[in-house]
Amino acid sequence: MKEYNVGLSQIWKAFRSQIRFLIVYVLSFLLLGVGAGFYYDTRLAASEGGSADIISNVNFSSLNMDQNYYTSCKTQLELSYNETRYYLSTLSSIASDEEEKMAVTCLQDKLEDLYNEDLLPIKDDFENALSIYIPDSARYDAITYYEQMLENTEYSIIKSKAAADLIKNGQIPAIQTDAITKTYEDILILAASYGEDKMNLAIYREILDRLQNDYDNIKLQSDRINTQLIAVSDKLNGIIDESNNMATTLAINNACQIVIEDKGRDMDNNIEISVLHTHHKLPAGEVKQIFIIFFGMFGLCSGMFIAICKGLHSKKNDVEAN
Repeated sequence: MKEYNVGLSQIWKAFRSQIRFLIVYVLSFLLLGVGAGFYYDTRLAASEGGSADIISNVNFSSLNMDQNYYTSCKTQLELSYNETRYYLSTLSSIASDEEEKMAVTCLQDKLEDLYNEDLLPIKDDFENALSIYIPDSARYDAITYYEQMLENTEYSIIKSKAAADLIKNGQIPAIQTDAITKTYEDILILAASYGEDKMNLAIYREILDRLQNDYDNIKLQSDRINTQLIAVSDKLNGIIDESNNMATTLAINNACQIVIEDKGRDMDNNIEISVLHTHHKLPAGEVKQIFIIFFGMFGLCSGMFIAICKGLHSKKNDVEAN
């Protein structure tokens, strides 16, 4: 068997002799890559890489038009304010660049301005024990309610005064049993409520007197608070809408899912917000480029190797033939 030594010059000559084969081979893989790229481009690419649950707007229409209507409106505003504040805090943790962070901060500032300038004065109005805000349709229901409260408080005062007199004039029994101790504790609790009962009695009497004799002024104040509540709800809904739009944008830009779990209005924190991160999906066009580059490079590398092997094999056959 004849020996055949291979050097760089022989490899180069073998490569050059198969250049036409290499070109055809590489072009074939490039065409394959173009075809695969077009086929998978729209299937693997995604225009959106995230999603966001949105928070609900303030809506007073679902509330009962009873004597507590305006109080319920105020409570709903407070709950929606807390939800929005929590929501924006979550968005702030998602924001990845300065522009996004500034946009979230701007909304947070608007929300705090609304609270301090609009919502807080309404809360202060309602904290006044003598404030009465009721719809026209609930006037007589309110009178019935405060008459009942007045009757209950008068009865409670009788019991608490009797308990206070018993403590003042009586003595603690010498024999101590669980039953006696429990009874004495109950008497102490009743006696302690005497002062509060007297204060509540005065409040209920004044409210009842105003409902019966000064209703025009109550109606005027109720109309004022109604206008304020609607104005604040409109402002808050505007901020909520902006927050929801921003959440969708941030979720897409940062490839995450913002999930809101409603825990019910009776909970202190009535919603729970979770952020689930997803993988970034390639935009349309990049998938095609990746396929073309991959198939092109694979065709070039494998084609060069095959071309050299074919050229050397051909040279070897020539040498053995001679």
